Amino acid sequence: MISDPKVQDLTFGIPKGSILALVGNNRGGKSETLDLYGRETFVSSGKILLQGEKLPCPPYNFSTVKIGFCLSTNAFWEDLTVFEHIKIYAMIKGISTPVIKEAVWGIINGLDLVQYSEIQIRNIKEEAVKRKLSVGLAVLGIPDLVLLDEPTKGLDPAGRNQVWKILKELIGKESTILMATNQMEDAELKADRTGNNEFKRLSP
Repeated sequence: MISDPKVQDLTFGIPKGSILALVGNNRGGKSETLDLYGRETFVSSGKILLQGEKLPCPPYNFSTVKIGFCLSTNAFWEDLTVFEHIKIYAMIKGISTPVIKEAVWGIINGLDLVQYSEIQIRNIKEEAVKRKLSVGLAVLGIPDLVLLDEPTKGLDPAGRNQVWKILKELIGKESTILMATNQMEDAELKADRTGNNEFKRLSP
């Protein structure tokens, strides 16, 4: 891993229960900023704090470090169904057994994935369905911090609305969201410009 000049001298904070959107063109440093939290980009100086505590190095114990990450590209097990993906992630995130089923179906219903729930990923051709599943896996379990890289890429207006409804519900439960996007319509929803106008904080 090497230090990326795109994220040099980067300083920002995100109030608990809010959304900060990093807005700009491709290769502008948005994804690299998110990668700092996954430690895919080497942190050569400074520190990253979550809830006032220094973020540990991965691999994370997701039952104690509550972070959800939606990459810019979808990554799944081709032989597993939508339901199985969400259930496995629920177990990894330490969601207690009695409420796993409720949590899984909450994501499936919230993102309108019911008709795909028992279908293997290899048999799902619609990229929008896979995108919504990626977002669902990230927000599952109400993480303290959710990192979203182009979460509504390829979605139609109905799909974007479903994603935003889920995100607003998270904000109501005091999750914090850091999102990268080059879609201004995402960033401008109830936006409050700050800094050099590439950073916008979205309120619930």
